[in-house]
Amino acid sequence: MVLSVELKEYYNEHATFSDHENVKANQIVERIENFIKHFLEHTKLEELPYTFGNLLHQGSSYEGLKVIKPDEFDLMLPLKLNEPDWEITKPYGPYETPGYFFIKKKRIYLNPKEIKQTFQSILQKVINRIQQRNTITLRASSGPALTLNVCYDDNLKMSIDIVPAISLNGMLAHGMKHTSTIVLGICC
Repeated sequence: MVLSVELKEYYNEHATFSDHENVKANQIVERIENFIKHFLEHTKLEELPYTFGNLLHQGSSYEGLKVIKPDEFDLMLPLKLNEPDWEITKPYGPYETPGYFFIKKKRIYLNPKEIKQTFQSILQKVINRIQQRNTITLRASSGPALTLNVCYDDNLKMSIDIVPAISLNGMLAHGMKHTSTIVLGICC
């Protein structure tokens, strides 16, 4: 048998999933997205230096590259800074690494750790309002994402990573821990 035929058979038997599975998983993600959007639009939040944009789909599930199960989804939530005086500055000294930069206004630096903690609190409030509370849990990772672990249809599971990202000068940047320090910067 020709290798390409064998690979195609293997892919069809082990790597693909049904349209029904994909549609169901996407419906769950869309429902959660709508809960988040509704909460952000209709809940008075503490005074924040940014407003929330629309959730953006990212990653293999939305690019048609996901295999085996539709069980991982990636979303990015743009945060638009309310005041125009924020600027991007390059790190210096021991923090100088390609791809890293800071966002500051005068002498105040935007702190990605605080942004993540605030967003984690907001997501927990969203989860608390969803009726099937025992089906969704929130987990913070060491990276920029917050992960929603979702159980549905009795035995199916998925994870939804949501990354808050600063929208500035036409680009989106998310917080990353600098490789050589505990200081947080912004990585593009």
